[in-house]
Amino acid sequence: MTKPRKLIMSLDQTPWYHCYCRAVRRGWLFGEDQLTGADYSHRKVWITDKLAELADIFAIDVAAYAVMSNHYHLVLHMDKPKADDWSDKAVIRRWMQLFKGHDLTLKVLKNKPLSDAEQWKADELIAEWRSRLCDISWFMRCLNEHIARLANAENKCTGRFWEGRFKSQALLDEQAIITCMAYVDLNPVRAGIAALPETSDFTAIQQRVQSLNKPPKKSENKNPINLAKFCKPPKKNLLPTADTVHQGQRSTGIIPFYWRDYLELIDWTGRAILPNKTGSIAIAEPKILQRLNIDSGDWLDNMPRIEKDFHHCIGRGDSIKPCAEKLDQCWVKGLGAARKLFGCYLEVELAQVVTTCGRRLMEACEFVDTGNRYTQRFCQLVSGLCRHMSISTVSRHLKLRWETVKNMDKFHLEKTLPALNPEKLIDLKYLGVDEVARAKGHDYMTVIYDMESGHLIGVETGRKAEVLTAFLKRLPAQTAENIEAVAMDMGPAYQKSVRECLPNADIVFDRFHVMQNYSKAMSNQRRIEFRKADRAGKEQLKGTHYLLLKNADKLNDKQANKLQTLLENNSNINTLYILKEQLQALWNAGNYDAMMNALEQWCDIAEQTNMLYLKKFAKSLRKHSVGICNYGKHGLTSARIEAGNVSIGMIRKRARGIKDTEYFKLKIRQSSMPDEQSMFYGSH
Repeated sequence: MTKPRKLIMSLDQTPWYHCYCRAVRRGWLFGEDQLTGADYSHRKVWITDKLAELADIFAIDVAAYAVMSNHYHLVLHMDKPKADDWSDKAVIRRWMQLFKGHDLTLKVLKNKPLSDAEQWKADELIAEWRSRLCDISWFMRCLNEHIARLANAENKCTGRFWEGRFKSQALLDEQAIITCMAYVDLNPVRAGIAALPETSDFTAIQQRVQSLNKPPKKSENKNPINLAKFCKPPKKNLLPTADTVHQGQRSTGIIPFYWRDYLELIDWTGRAILPNKTGSIAIAEPKILQRLNIDSGDWLDNMPRIEKDFHHCIGRGDSIKPCAEKLDQCWVKGLGAARKLFGCYLEVELAQVVTTCGRRLMEACEFVDTGNRYTQRFCQLVSGLCRHMSISTVSRHLKLRWETVKNMDKFHLEKTLPALNPEKLIDLKYLGVDEVARAKGHDYMTVIYDMESGHLIGVETGRKAEVLTAFLKRLPAQTAENIEAVAMDMGPAYQKSVRECLPNADIVFDRFHVMQNYSKAMSNQRRIEFRKADRAGKEQLKGTHYLLLKNADKLNDKQANKLQTLLENNSNINTLYILKEQLQALWNAGNYDAMMNALEQWCDIAEQTNMLYLKKFAKSLRKHSVGICNYGKHGLTSARIEAGNVSIGMIRKRARGIKDTEYFKLKIRQSSMPDEQSMFYGSH
């Protein structure tokens, strides 16, 4: 998700930032266009000239820059103490070099008297301008807008010149600063435009090298930029750090490195990254890499990928994590690259061997599974937490990405949950079958339970007859013959499968589904009665929907009185309510024949009422009478199925939707297993 610039760029994090911006459609709008042959190299001078102007006006130091053919890079430092030291008149003069001033600020410059209200407004304007003069967003706005206007005027067109707002990366520590400066200064060398850093035009490194020559060599950049200074070696020969620079060495330079060390690093890196000179390094590894604990191999591998490997910020892992917390994120891109480049990780050496056939084998690590980057106990902890908490909550608690937590839980469940093998099932007597959805109306699955033990024995994708048929055909022949009954709802798909694969099993329609269908018929008939009733009758019917559905023993005195009044004044509603009570008593008949007789009598009464929805329900009841009355033979209900559905509903609710169907199936299987203490802390 896109973050506001005010959150990404903050002095509370760091004053150092890497900024870059690309031309629209990534066209060659600063150099020679390879397709059209047009040469726009003179526009690079526009950028360096404007940078020189803005660096003198803003309290922002340019530490490194590189102008390429279709984009440019800057390493900037916001110097807020410098802006705070400016007088009010200095702020006004600097602002008016870029924008039109205000009548009140003109009075301040001319020392004219101001009223209290005018003084308050003038102070407010000056404070706002002072803040903007040390703001990188305003710095980049002044630069990009100026270049875009010049380019559009030259092309005699209108519209975008830049592909969007500039992008920025916070440089959180000195390792990040030197990495990004080297990346920017060596951009032309890495792109193959220049052979050496000192010959790469329109870069800070070329300007610094040329400033050492006396007299300086001619350069296409006739208006040099006032670049930020490096620290000078202290008297006691102590190496400077970012903290010491901030505390007292600011007068010697704001860049927390020595110029000679940085130049040595640039020279070494510049020759090492050239494709045709990879083996021509003649000097030793720069000392500055040793001081910053950066491996030279990792430096050369990762330095050219700053934009891809990092996102909002660059630095060590312990610097990036606090930055992520300020952005209210559990994870920020670049942690892996930071650990590799800046060495913030635990390294364990494992033995490797290469066989005669060229296969590479690695020593097994007992506490880490193959291919994983986390330990088994940590994976077990995460999975245990995910059983009781949402993935988002675990992610925020452990400071991990949402995807990482989900993948760890999924891996642990795949590894530890017992396999569901229908081929090995024996001694099954009663089954329960139902359908569940990953989300409402999406990705239905069939769940099968052993109704005697309550165990989940199958989770299959889909709810068609073929799905249940495929599962039942995998059962051993003897097991299938011994199954006496299957509890299910009134859907025709599962009935077809059971009749085909389990010839000795009775189908039992659960009481819950029968009463649920009657409640729907009752609600629909109540709507008809409401439309037919007069004003007084409608007032009596209002608020009675759930009173009619509720069992009489669950009503309080107020509800019972209201229901009794309704039943006395509305004969049809009274009939519906009495038939509901009689239908509930059907399951107390005791045996199959008694239930069948009671059911036939009930249907006869319902059909004589001439109520539309009641007659439809009675017709459906006769159609499924055998399955309903089979309860008298087996006493089988779908209570275990509904309990499982409640657990599955909690999984959906806790996750607020699950996209991965396979992961959802694993969570369903987990919900049917008993929770153990070892799920969190391992076996004791």
